[in-house]
Amino acid sequence: GDWGVALFRVVGPGRAGRSLAAALSMVGWESAGLLGRDDDPVAAASGVDLLVLATPDAVIGEVAARVRPLPTTVVAHLSGATGLEVLDPHVLRASLHPLVSLPDAEVGARRLVGAWFAVAAEPAAMGLVQRLVDDLGGRSFPVADVDRATYHAAAVVASNHLVALMGQVARLADAVDVPL
Repeated sequence: GDWGVALFRVVGPGRAGRSLAAALSMVGWESAGLLGRDDDPVAAASGVDLLVLATPDAVIGEVAARVRPLPTTVVAHLSGATGLEVLDPHVLRASLHPLVSLPDAEVGARRLVGAWFAVAAEPAAMGLVQRLVDDLGGRSFPVADVDRATYHAAAVVASNHLVALMGQVARLADAVDVPL
């Protein structure tokens, strides 16, 4: 589809939500604002092309269920481990997991430009999801719901375990005066 200037709203103004909002704003998407835990999300899908649920994984389903479904709004989450079923009863469901760490909104926004994204979406929602990735200069690859746990485990091992391993290497090398 052709969405013109894409309008988005984010529920969850944490690191991921603020990073994505800043990155999308930098590439010409228009923000309809960020909603936090004290805001009522019932009408969050109204007036936007994309509603991003950037909440902790454990509450994605609860928040999605509180949002009044609209047949024209893509509702996406950012979880690497969670499938699309958690977004029921929304019709245009999607998942967009950036394969980068987002330590804060400023650094995160920069890292999202050109990033890799694991994506899943209902066919009618994939066009907008792919446009988001393209507008950010990113690249995407599909991850089926049945493969999400394995994908997420690989991402966790790559990001967290590599840092721990390199820390151990530095400690061992330092103990015997090996310059790094």
